[in-house]
Amino acid sequence: LYYGVKSTADAAADRRVFEQMVFEIRKIGINLNQITHTLNAAHRGAGQPPMQSEIEKVLQKIESALFQLRKKIK
Repeated sequence: LYYGVKSTADAAADRRVFEQMVFEIRKIGINLNQITHTLNAAHRGAGQPPMQSEIEKVLQKIESALFQLRKKIK
């Protein structure tokens, strides 16, 4: 992202990048909420906890999304 005097096209591009970053952050939050919900349900006896491989898969997606977000910020 560039800060300072911008053309309309630059501002629109920054807006699209920002909106994509917000979208990715929301996806991360949804993934974390799903894991938390599943774990809490399992602790109450309402199902099985997620398998370690499922948790690792989600964590990899989160790490990848965060890596991409950090690249866009720089």
